[in-house]
Amino acid sequence: MNRRLLLFAAGGFMIAVGLSWWWWPKSAAPLINPAGMEKVLSAQDPAPLPEAVTDLDKLNLLLVGQGGPGHEGGELTDAIILVHIDFKQAKIGLISIPRDLWIENRKINTLFGSDYGLLKNAVATVTGQTPNYFLAVDFVGFQRAMGYVLEGIEVEVVQDFNDPWYPTEGKQLEPCGHTPEEIAELTGKYTDFELQKQFPCRYERVHFDRGKVFMNGAEALKYVRSRHSSSDFDRSRRQHEVLVGIKNKLFSLQTLDDVPKFFAAFNEHVRSDINIEIAKYLGAALKSTQDYQTISISLSTENVLKQGKVGGAFVVVPKKTWSEVRDYIWTSLSTVRSNS
Repeated sequence: MNRRLLLFAAGGFMIAVGLSWWWWPKSAAPLINPAGMEKVLSAQDPAPLPEAVTDLDKLNLLLVGQGGPGHEGGELTDAIILVHIDFKQAKIGLISIPRDLWIENRKINTLFGSDYGLLKNAVATVTGQTPNYFLAVDFVGFQRAMGYVLEGIEVEVVQDFNDPWYPTEGKQLEPCGHTPEEIAELTGKYTDFELQKQFPCRYERVHFDRGKVFMNGAEALKYVRSRHSSSDFDRSRRQHEVLVGIKNKLFSLQTLDDVPKFFAAFNEHVRSDINIEIAKYLGAALKSTQDYQTISISLSTENVLKQGKVGGAFVVVPKKTWSEVRDYIWTSLSTVRSNS
């Protein structure tokens, strides 16, 4: 089978986060958002689409990244990005939501493991944009999509990137020369990153120079996953850079030209709320998005959120109200492309 047909774009660049070996629950009922918000649709109640592709106004795709089997907290969401496509204004908004966001009396990164409808509902509350569909990927699926399917992507790295503490696969439990007694003592004395630094053999240095960088699957995963190199705000920016690189590669491969053939292969690995009819419809609609303006929005303590603690756990919450958060997103999405 032609490799380029193994990755349906579902928005040009969004489907790269749609390959997963996770089996999603089928019994989720549609939920209702807080007052003034529209109904969130589940897989059993697919979002209605206009008869004509040219009548499609907006589309919201929820992207979810997880560690997956074999990783600590593999069922938790490591990345949450809402892709907002405005066909009338020729814009694509990439809205990153921090996984430590506190909502509905828990962290938002715990919602997807129990019911993807709950996460859709929470994202609608935060952004004011109701997700029409979701796509998800684990670390293994991401690497295979980037490396085996796309054979690597070119990423525009905005600034030099350096992380000397990136976890090395397979070395999570290495003692690094410590005895069991010493490990117990260190575990009692340190927590989080300070504890990690006591075991340097478990980590490797990852570096990328500023500029156009070709990345294979493993390198792209390290670039989007790294936490110790910079802030969560910067991490969101790096994820957006990789999504743009995926988008560019997918359009260069003309992936959207044969959606049915791709979907047959795609459906072997994924359970989502996109079916073949929706996929064909979206494939036709998304062909026009190649030159759309891309607007990156990262919710963080650098704009509308603030840090806090709940039961000793680190969380982020709105500085004022959810309404202020939604207003910030809407204003950012209204940005006009510069003529310069």
